[in-house]
Amino acid sequence: MQAKGRAFKYGDNVDTDVIIPARYLNSSDPAELATHCMEDIDKEFVNQVQKGDIVTTSGVGGTYPADVIIGQVQSVQKSENDISNYAVIKPYEDLTSVQDVFVVIDFPGAGDGEEIPVGQDTSGRGMRVEWNKVIRYLAYTLELLVLFMLQETPGLLPPLFGARPVLLFPAVITIAMFETEIPALAFGVVGGLFCDFGLSGTLGFHALVLGVLCFFISLLVRVYLQSNIATALLTGIVGIGLTVCLQWFFLYFFRYSHPSYAFTHHYLPKYCYTMLFVPLLYLLNRALSQALQPPER
Repeated sequence: MQAKGRAFKYGDNVDTDVIIPARYLNSSDPAELATHCMEDIDKEFVNQVQKGDIVTTSGVGGTYPADVIIGQVQSVQKSENDISNYAVIKPYEDLTSVQDVFVVIDFPGAGDGEEIPVGQDTSGRGMRVEWNKVIRYLAYTLELLVLFMLQETPGLLPPLFGARPVLLFPAVITIAMFETEIPALAFGVVGGLFCDFGLSGTLGFHALVLGVLCFFISLLVRVYLQSNIATALLTGIVGIGLTVCLQWFFLYFFRYSHPSYAFTHHYLPKYCYTMLFVPLLYLLNRALSQALQPPER
């Protein structure tokens, strides 16, 4: 990688939070925020910066390797009140298109600054992340409990061709779209256990099916698919269809007579009725995921 331009170097354990000091983050105006860029370590930065200048790391302090390019100044403009300048900086790499990364674990000068024990969070951000995760998981659990009560309350949801929907199926599938594999598996198991208690059948059957299903949905969405309404409908069609077919095959086919009639007059209407709730529960869980994600630095 090569870049040409004047570089501003800052070092000695500089925290990335000084790019925009936290006391100004009550504003969402990019131009206003830019007037305070690097203010705590260089008050003249916004007045000296010019188009084409490059911001890099210096390597001083041993936290980051030297000469890592952060971005390039695209323009320098006057603020609205005309008492200061601000710079528009374009990140040197387009992080939305990064596919391969190299992780630097050692470099010349590493650890020259103040030693910080491994795993120690000096910013307090780790605690905020954990609390957001706990609250989000509690919200999902409460959602599953409420949906279980709704689907099991007689007469609350009108039957469609004699069938009632299983709200927990689309709930755990859409939760899995926004969580990593292990939490997705856990919520699949929880939702499956609720189904096992409410629906007739073998205890643990739905927990096993939904747990495995949610694990692979999470993996596929994170690696190959995008999280959107079309993906939700696709995973619902396949995931809920597979679950209903397994219900019919293992819990009815070998135990009762007329399995074909039961499939077309009970399981198929239940599948179609349940699919109607996929978009609604996708939007609900997307809102929960976005509202309770840890704050970005």
